Amino acid sequence: MLQIIGFHSLEGSSALYDNTGQPSSLWLTGTHIYGMVVVMANIKVWNSTSNHTIFSDLVIFGSIASFYLAVYVMSKFKMFNYMYGLFCHAMINPQFYFICVFFLLATAFTEKLLYWSNKHMTEKKEHKQEKNAMLLQYKRA
Repeated sequence: MLQIIGFHSLEGSSALYDNTGQPSSLWLTGTHIYGMVVVMANIKVWNSTSNHTIFSDLVIFGSIASFYLAVYVMSKFKMFNYMYGLFCHAMINPQFYFICVFFLLATAFTEKLLYWSNKHMTEKKEHKQEKNAMLLQYKRA
């Protein structure tokens, strides 16, 4: 939702139509959001693993590159009407890069915020259980 609002507020009137006159904002937005999902999923896998090798790094970054390569190839053929010219159109807009950085930072911050708040709540719950156990032992004695 954050990306959809960001894209539609940052896209200018020149970005609404591609070279063939097709309205490209929906395809541009959808492709970009899916690309960011691919990037975030692979970064999450990369951060979650503790053992990195050259091969594992190549697989993760190759997965990201393969998505953008597929979009590039599809945007070069006219048989994909709605994708034609989309890749180059996205790469020349500075909004594309701003939204990439903004979305990655916002998502990473939100994930860390949820992680630390969950950890704090779990520690608080464990502390309360220990306190109740000590009170129960005191009452029994």
